[in-house]
Amino acid sequence: MCQPRFQFGHFPDTLSIEFRAYSRTLVTTMLRTTRPRSTWVLLTSLSLFAVLAWQEQAHGRLFVIDQSVTAWMHTHMTESLTALMLIVTYWHNTAGIVAMGSITAVVLVRQKNWPGLRFLAVALG
Repeated sequence: MCQPRFQFGHFPDTLSIEFRAYSRTLVTTMLRTTRPRSTWVLLTSLSLFAVLAWQEQAHGRLFVIDQSVTAWMHTHMTESLTALMLIVTYWHNTAGIVAMGSITAVVLVRQKNWPGLRFLAVALG
């Protein structure tokens, strides 16, 4: 009887050893080449996201606060506030982001801030 070469969730030992060595090398290289501040910001952001996701999933204290803020917004809803929120929503649509990115690019070019322009291109690209 012929057994399958790969099973779901299982890799051959040689592949796992190679993968472990590659991932270990990748992580140590990343930690050596990145600035400590960048690593700190990344770990803090991931931790904050994990806490928020856990609170939402577990219906924790933040979930209750979110529900109360939503209820307050609905009870104090006016047409002018709704119009303002729609403007904010549409401004953060694709067209709004392109417009804000273009304005920022023009300012960066006028300031000759080439690293900032490259960062903007990567962030919006």
